[in-house]
Amino acid sequence: MQAHFPDYPIQSIRLDGAGEFTSQSFDNYCMSLGIDVEHPVAHVHTQNGLAESFIKRLQLIARPMLMRTKLPISAWGYAILHAAALVRLRPTAYHEFSPLQLVFGYQPDISHLRVFGCAVYVPIPPPQRTKFGPQRRLGIYVGFDSPSIIRFIEPLTGDTFTARFADCHFDETIFPPLGGGIKPVERRELCWNTTNLSHMDPRTKQCETEVQRITKLQNIVSSMPDAFTDTARVTRSYIPATNFPAKIDIPKEQPLSLIANESSKARLKRGRPTGSKDSVPRKKKQNAGENPLEDILAIIPATDFEKSDEKETPISNKIPENKEVSLNYTWSRKLWDRKDAIIDNIFAYNVANEISADEYDPLSLEECRNHSEWPKWKAAIQA
Repeated sequence: MQAHFPDYPIQSIRLDGAGEFTSQSFDNYCMSLGIDVEHPVAHVHTQNGLAESFIKRLQLIARPMLMRTKLPISAWGYAILHAAALVRLRPTAYHEFSPLQLVFGYQPDISHLRVFGCAVYVPIPPPQRTKFGPQRRLGIYVGFDSPSIIRFIEPLTGDTFTARFADCHFDETIFPPLGGGIKPVERRELCWNTTNLSHMDPRTKQCETEVQRITKLQNIVSSMPDAFTDTARVTRSYIPATNFPAKIDIPKEQPLSLIANESSKARLKRGRPTGSKDSVPRKKKQNAGENPLEDILAIIPATDFEKSDEKETPISNKIPENKEVSLNYTWSRKLWDRKDAIIDNIFAYNVANEISADEYDPLSLEECRNHSEWPKWKAAIQA
C-alpha cells in the first residue's frame, strides 16, 4: 500500500489474532516502519467491528450474485473478489464518495462492469481457428483484473482464462452452466415408407476393418490367462498376515499300509539319484583289529605250517596286545588296554577330564616345546 499510495502512510494495523500475523519478526518489521500493531482480545469480535462488518457486507453481496448464476458453490471465490471490486467502486450510505474516488481524487469509470456469471463470447486465437469455422467461443464472465482485462471460465473444462474487454461480446440475459449444458434434442418426423435402415449405417471398407480389429482384440483377451483365477498369487493387503489363502487344500488320506511301506524304505543320501552307481567301486574301510586272524595268517609264511610238528598254540595267544591310544597321547604318552579296562563311572570321569584338558595350557618350557603351536610361538618371541 505504501508503494501504490505514498501520500497515505500506514499509521496502525489492528489484526484479528491470526497465526500468520502474531510472530515476533512481523512485529519487528512493522516497528521498523513506524507502524503500530494492535492485537485484540481473543474471542471478542466487537473489537474487530469494522473488519467483521466488512466481511458480512461481502457475503451479502456475493451470495445473491452466485445464486443468480448457474455456477456451483465452489465458485464462491470469484464472487467474493467481484464483490470486493464493487465495494471499492460504490459509495456508501455514510459517505457520498467511493473509496477509489477518495484515494485517486477522481470519479472511477464503471463502463466495463458486467453482470456476474453472464455469457461472454471470446475470440478464438488465430492459430486455433479456420476461415470457415467458428470465430468465437462461449465463456462465463467471473470478474475483471483491470478495466481492459476480464476473467472468464471455459464451460467444458472449468479452467480460468483472461481476454481483452474490447474484443468480447456479452449477453447479460444468459447464464450458461458448467459442462456446456444439455442441448435440446431435435425432433424428427417419422417416415413410414422407409423399407430398411441400411442407408443410416452404410457398409464400407473402414467399418469392416474396425470390426476385424475388435474381433482380434476379443480373441487376444480370451486367450490370455486370468491372473485372478490363481488365488494364491492374489495380494489383498500390504500386511503379510492377511494374505493367507482363501481356500486351503485338504490333503488326501493314505492307507496305513502305504505309509508303513514308505517309512520302511531305506533313505538315500541327499543329492544322490535313485539307482545310481559309482563308476569306480569304492573300497570298504576295515577298522584295525576287526579281523586279527586274517592279518596274522598274511604275515606268517605258509611253509611254517608245513614244517612245524609241534602243537599249535591257541590263536588267541598270537593276537598282539590291543591297546588304545588316549586322547592326549601327544603329551601324556598314556595307553589304555581294552582287555584290562573296566568301563565304569571312574573310567568315564577320566575320559571326560582328558577331553576337557585337550586344550591344555603348558606350565613349563619343556611343555611349550612339545606343544604343536611351538613354531608359531617361537617366531613371535624372536620377532
